[in-house]
Amino acid sequence: MLRVGIDASPLTRRHYTGTEWYLWHLISELAKIPTEIALEWILYLPHERLTKKLILPKNWRFKTLWWPISRFWLSGRLSIEMAVNKPDLLFVPANALPPIGGKKSIVSIHDIGFVPHPEFYSREGQRHLVRSLKRAKRMADRIITPS
Repeated sequence: MLRVGIDASPLTRRHYTGTEWYLWHLISELAKIPTEIALEWILYLPHERLTKKLILPKNWRFKTLWWPISRFWLSGRLSIEMAVNKPDLLFVPANALPPIGGKKSIVSIHDIGFVPHPEFYSREGQRHLVRSLKRAKRMADRIITPS
């Protein structure tokens, strides 16, 4: 059975914008894949509060990965999970892969406006986005660019 992990942390945000809706609709469509196909889906969350309802079949499950601080969940806690319990495929819907990924990793990169227009970003934000993009290019087996 192929185990597919998805960073579902955007689905815990109070207000949905592009990335959150992208992920919600993507999961809603993937959930239509017949359960007879040997897939196990794991949705990784930083806490149990999902802000929009999802109806999922029996081969889908949520896994809450507790982290004591509000920052660095992806690079810290999700990386620890990948080191200990690596899925066959990890999908991250928003620009940055954790330092330790799945056996295979896919990332969606929605925007690289920080490259041609660094003046619109703080120094710290710019550095973070550049590091994330470089890590994605180095680690991802596939990169999805929906826009």
